[in-house]
Amino acid sequence: MKIQKVNFGIAGEKIVKYQEKYRKDYNKRNGTISFKRVYQVGTKVQWRKHKSKNQRGKKTDLLWYPRDGHVVISKIDSKFRKVVLVDSNQGNPIPELKKENSEVSWERIRLFHHKIIKQK
Repeated sequence: MKIQKVNFGIAGEKIVKYQEKYRKDYNKRNGTISFKRVYQVGTKVQWRKHKSKNQRGKKTDLLWYPRDGHVVISKIDSKFRKVVLVDSNQGNPIPELKKENSEVSWERIRLFHHKIIKQK
């Protein structure tokens, strides 16, 4: 049993080291950044409207909302991978989401980088 523990212990350590090295190389190669480093409370984002695969019509409709602005993250739920969004001006829930707390999945948001240009 001692030999088995020694051998498998060494193999396990080598596997862990290899996985860490592979993870670092992969993140460096693909430019992967963790969610917590990019998104915090107060970050300006846009959210994507969920469409069913069976939906007909309006295929060319824009999916990212709000179209002319942004919303703000008010709460991040790491356990369920959701964020709570509020309107950037008033801090109210967003009516388009039709939910009481305006929860959106992490996969359905993107950073808002554009400046809003108001037309006269």
